[in-house]
Amino acid sequence: MSINKKLKNVLVFTLSIALVSCAAGQQSFIATHQSMDDVRVCRNILKDKDFLTNEKIPKNELETNYKNALVRAKNKRGLTHSECQEKVNKADNQLTAALLGIAAAALVVDAANNSGGSGYQPYGSTGYAWDLIDHPTYAYQTIYVCRNKANGQFAEQRFCSNKVKNDSTWPGT
Repeated sequence: MSINKKLKNVLVFTLSIALVSCAAGQQSFIATHQSMDDVRVCRNILKDKDFLTNEKIPKNELETNYKNALVRAKNKRGLTHSECQEKVNKADNQLTAALLGIAAAALVVDAANNSGGSGYQPYGSTGYAWDLIDHPTYAYQTIYVCRNKANGQFAEQRFCSNKVKNDSTWPGT
């Protein structure tokens, strides 16, 4: 699997975890706030603090029910705005650390998988390397040519002059 695909997978995983850490929608909160952990409840308290401070007046029955559920959850758990901020910050920091750890592990695994072996390096690498090819004029003879690792094009031999002649970058080509 390429590094880009691995990073894409890590990103998808990260986003899926991040969605879990979002505040619940109003209807979902009304239905499930009693079983939510404090951090999820706090996310809603922080997101909709205007309902709690009466700076925002509910416009409809859904918003009224949501505000009432928010007030009940806050009071029942004895949560304050500052406690919620601390709980959410701590959870976010733990999530960030975990995601960075996962991303670092993916990069380490990728580096380990790409070391050793044939030494094949796809285009996108930098520098130059020798390539053993069939001689274009003389049948059954081979020659070393210098190639640009970024695009595979032939290059002047002076770019490879300090390199060991081996065919590990483009084996079999």
